Amino acid sequence: MTAGFTPADIQYLFQQVAQFAFEQELASKQDYRVTAETFTHIMPNVRASLSDEVIEEFEKDSISYSRV
Repeated sequence: MTAGFTPADIQYLFQQVAQFAFEQELASKQDYRVTAETFTHIMPNVRASLSDEVIEEFEKDSISYSRV
């Protein structure tokens, strides 16, 4: 589910989940338990930074500019 995510993307995902949980606790005045469903609810709002094109370009550059 996190294909194309950078470490920063994953950190942002966790921040968004934490914010969502906080908002749920404020609204309900009860503890909110973060589950896998919470992540699947938030995931569509977080875009991966690495597209297939970016990865392909990086691979080409790695071949072109690496030392042998």
